[in-house]
Amino acid sequence: NNPKDLDLWVKARLPVDHLSTIPTEWTLEVSREKKFYGKIMDKAIVEETITLLDRYDQIDMAMGLSTLLSTGVLGHSPFGSEAPIGVARFLAGESVGKSVYSQDIFSPKVLFNLQKCKQNILPEKEDLCMDSQMEVIDVPELHRTFFSNSMQLDNNTPAGNRVGYLTLGIDVSRILQQLSLATHEATVLVSGGRVVSVYGPDGKPVKSAEWSRLPIENMMSETSGIVTIGNQELFFLHMIPFPGTDFHFFIFNYKDKEFALVDTLDTNSTILINHISMEMRFVSFIALVVVLVILNNLAKRMTKPISVLANATELVAQGKLEHIKLPALETDRKDEICQLYHTFSKMVEDLRDKEKVRGVLNKVVSPEIAEEILKGSVHLGGEEKEVTVLFADIRQFTHLTEKMPPAEVIQLLNTCMTKISHAIDAFGGVIDKYVGDEVMALFGAPVAKEDSALKAIQSALTMVQTLSEWNKERLGQGKPVIEMGFGVHTGLVVAGNMGAENRLNYTVLGANVNLSSRLCAFAKPMQVLITDATLKSPQ
Repeated sequence: NNPKDLDLWVKARLPVDHLSTIPTEWTLEVSREKKFYGKIMDKAIVEETITLLDRYDQIDMAMGLSTLLSTGVLGHSPFGSEAPIGVARFLAGESVGKSVYSQDIFSPKVLFNLQKCKQNILPEKEDLCMDSQMEVIDVPELHRTFFSNSMQLDNNTPAGNRVGYLTLGIDVSRILQQLSLATHEATVLVSGGRVVSVYGPDGKPVKSAEWSRLPIENMMSETSGIVTIGNQELFFLHMIPFPGTDFHFFIFNYKDKEFALVDTLDTNSTILINHISMEMRFVSFIALVVVLVILNNLAKRMTKPISVLANATELVAQGKLEHIKLPALETDRKDEICQLYHTFSKMVEDLRDKEKVRGVLNKVVSPEIAEEILKGSVHLGGEEKEVTVLFADIRQFTHLTEKMPPAEVIQLLNTCMTKISHAIDAFGGVIDKYVGDEVMALFGAPVAKEDSALKAIQSALTMVQTLSEWNKERLGQGKPVIEMGFGVHTGLVVAGNMGAENRLNYTVLGANVNLSSRLCAFAKPMQVLITDATLKSPQ
């Protein structure tokens, strides 16, 4: 905290850190005042100086820690249980110093590749580097990457020939950082077909994942080009500073900035050309307008039927056939468009007729059966199917209606059966027939369904609930309640179209149908009886 003590400390540190060539007063100024950045030196240079001072301290402490480990007193591995976790350095009389951790300066994996080194060093010579070839060493644990080369060292002694290898590495990040600061642009190092390191224009590392998705294969074959990163288009320059090596440096700049001069020249030349050719362009514009008007009228006359057909096609897709109105064409037209127009008009009329038939069929048979009839695939015959059959019958119907006029009886039946039909349709059932006050429904025919038994039971319970709510209304109106009994059974039946070729009826026959009918007759009012076969049916 004492400025005088700080000055003494800096002066003492300069010779130790081998930076005595830097003016002492300048270094003292750096340590005293952060505002000095804007006075004399660029901020990056000042930060670099401070980084160098810290770097020399780290080197001294790393050497001390390495020497300690080489003695074997605390083990030979910096990651052993007895090894120190780091080393600290204090000046005499001070309680605060600097430190480094072992994990920050040692790598837990072997970085030296002995086999590769032996392959690249010529065997007949001594003390040689790796044939002037550099290698990239990536240390993800330290988040650092190095350019490296190894040297073979031979020592012939009376005890024998000793061979060792010395590997020196240069931190790639420092090279990229200097390149970024010098060019004020983003720089990328690529080696081994992948992005090794990225630095921004401010000389700071960039960790964005977008840089890892660069089209490396395409960029490697180009000396320059344009790529897209995120939403930005960037211009790049490709450099190989060390021929014969797999080190590729790329410098990136915004496309707009890179081509600013070209864009300016292009803009100015365009203005000049426009000024010179104004009259010519005006005449051309008038002629073009006249031609466009003529072509527009001709195109409208030719394409009007197509536009009408396009709108009509959209209405057909929406099922709004009643809204389609096709105007008559000129009688003198005999082209392909006219033929298409008349064919489409006939198709719409056929679809309208088919929809009318569908509407009538849906009222007398189920939608599934109606669809089969419209497809023309209905024919005489039957097949065995496992179907769940539901019977529902109004209890004491004769007693309820014996004094009612026929019109009221029909109205009562229609109202009741409408409510029952909705419950059947809601669970995918098909109404086979109405027999007086009784209704027969199929689940699993004509289209087989795995959960037909469950759907039949759910449908019956829904009918009970619907009738209960309806009876509350009837009681409020002073009318008698309507109660029904329900029988549900699952089993094999003969299902198919029966009758004559010109009049068919889809139904099911068999003992299992009769069993379901008898269950319905045996059920009490508002009671649903099911068989064991229905209970044990899958799903």
